[in-house]
Amino acid sequence: MTELRTPPSPNVLEVPYKQAEAFRKLASLPADLKSKIYSALAEIPQQLFPAVQVDFVLSSVLDGHELSAADLAPAIRSLISSRFYLSDRTDAEFVRAVVEGVAAQLGGVQNEAEIQSVVVNLLGLKNLVVSYRSAKILFDDANHMHAANITSQLRPVFDVTGSQIEAAVVSHVLCLDYSGNGEAQRFFLSLDDSDLDALEAAVQRARRKTIAMHGFASGAGLSLVGEGK
Repeated sequence: MTELRTPPSPNVLEVPYKQAEAFRKLASLPADLKSKIYSALAEIPQQLFPAVQVDFVLSSVLDGHELSAADLAPAIRSLISSRFYLSDRTDAEFVRAVVEGVAAQLGGVQNEAEIQSVVVNLLGLKNLVVSYRSAKILFDDANHMHAANITSQLRPVFDVTGSQIEAAVVSHVLCLDYSGNGEAQRFFLSLDDSDLDALEAAVQRARRKTIAMHGFASGAGLSLVGEGK
């Protein structure tokens, strides 16, 4: 006899297979192990790049288990990110949409209540929610710089024949390594001494702004994400 299942609601969230399977496996773990996972994740400090520590924590707790950190870590990140983009839904509506999405992707689940509990507990990790939201605010509207370097040269100025050096000029080239549109990229910009002065002035102004905003945040009782201190 064919089992009749209630079709998902029109607002069901499309959940990728690996993410759905990770939630199913997490929901199937013993209660004490799940509690250990949530507690370990909750201890991660708020930061702009929590992925490394999330992977480390999960690898330590899940060592030897069928569910791997490589599967669960991106599932958590995707879940929290999806909540940002669906802020028009209530928490209950979003959780229900995720659970139905998991069930739809896996062709039905036996432990729906446990999966719902998993989703609620993961979304309740405020430290990770704030971390991922902070990174989104910082990097969504601009490229992300990885490294910067200025190469300086003393370059000769030749005569028209190219056989004699008549003068020299100091040149600087700024090289920025950054990521944009999901790809690593590099940008070069020629600078003269006045450009260096302008850059230095802009950096110093930004540092003064940082001090001012740190003072404001401290007075308002706000934690600063990403300081690494």
